[in-house]
Amino acid sequence: MYFRVKNRQAAWAEYLLLHAGAELVGPSVDARNPGYMDRHEPGWMPTPWSESEGMGDGLAQQGSPPDATKDNGFKGLVDWWNNL
Repeated sequence: MYFRVKNRQAAWAEYLLLHAGAELVGPSVDARNPGYMDRHEPGWMPTPWSESEGMGDGLAQQGSPPDATKDNGFKGLVDWWNNL
């Protein structure tokens, strides 16, 4: 599976994928990202913007993607994506 992101978003996407446990193929976008994984326990993810204080309009209204580790699994993520 693959997807594309804007160049300015590539390092953050790589960071999130690594923390989610995805196995990435190819060179790292940001060489610091693999080292960041050692700073947190396995499965840790940053707080979604929709749950952060001071959120304005925009993504907060769309909600955050479901946790793929819960019962809804990949189907829940696909449903969320299709509803954007």
